[in-house]
Amino acid sequence: MHREKHQIVSHTMLQSLTKWIHENGLAKQSFFHISDEPNIDHLESYGNASRMVREYFEDFPIIYALSDYDYDEKGLVKNPAPANDHMEPFLEHGVSPLWTYYCCVQYKAVSNRFFNMPSTLSGILGVRLYKYNVSGYFLRALQLLDEIFGREYVLAALEEGLERPISFHCYPIEDSWLLSKREWINRKIKEHFKENDVSVNNTILFGRES
Repeated sequence: MHREKHQIVSHTMLQSLTKWIHENGLAKQSFFHISDEPNIDHLESYGNASRMVREYFEDFPIIYALSDYDYDEKGLVKNPAPANDHMEPFLEHGVSPLWTYYCCVQYKAVSNRFFNMPSTLSGILGVRLYKYNVSGYFLRALQLLDEIFGREYVLAALEEGLERPISFHCYPIEDSWLLSKREWINRKIKEHFKENDVSVNNTILFGRES
């Protein structure tokens, strides 16, 4: 009985919220999220909640912070956002669109910004997000290079000289590598703008000058 009452209240609230969003012109700015990092034990309850929410928010993006690929495999999610230390199964299966994040648990091998971590762990994040076409981030410098030279050229240049391809667990950590790529990106963009008579006013497009 309690569950049925809860569902009635939820349906009424979701209907009212959807109506309010449209009336206030916020449909293109609204994103929804159901639960935070459910595990395999929550498949049934999460599936019920997901179906109920999607009934009303079918036209809105629903982003799921979950790192268990079983949810995607069973068709329960459309926009998964696994933690960046659980990206591999989603990448291997070509999941798209794909978001990612890091929080307080991602401390080993992957990007994060704990005080005791070298800044290169965050600096390389943009390159990996670009390489794997991860949604939810807008990397203007790399995106601009993509538009100018093409994705294959940019990826080849980013990974040139590395012993192994960049992945979410394997990547260069040397300051010199990141600085050299930053300089290369800025130089290529400025050269292109100069050739096409576009002023860039010495703007640093990727990172900051030290």
